[in-house]
Amino acid sequence: MENILGRKQSIKNEDWLAAVGRIEELVSRAELHKLFSDIERYFPGKHQRKVAKSYRNFYLSAMQIIDDKELKHFYESLMGGDPKLRNLRAIYHHVYSKYNIAAKEECNNG
Repeated sequence: MENILGRKQSIKNEDWLAAVGRIEELVSRAELHKLFSDIERYFPGKHQRKVAKSYRNFYLSAMQIIDDKELKHFYESLMGGDPKLRNLRAIYHHVYSKYNIAAKEECNNG
């Protein structure tokens, strides 16, 4: 898979906007599985590999409840760089908050 989204500073603004505009069709779960199956190849730096492994661990634990919008944000954060894992924490909070709300509604209605 080619690196469609990198750090915003590394590509032209027009290219960045075009890629973000069609990210839903570019990002799939299969692409993430491919990235995570060969972390050393797609993430050359030591810290990049550490961040990618953190993203992989979260993805594997939440892959059943993460939706396409969150998947898009997940991919953008992973490929754009998230050295302090701030975006990962935000995605984690959003995914599990949504899951908890849905579970409470199901318990109250069921």
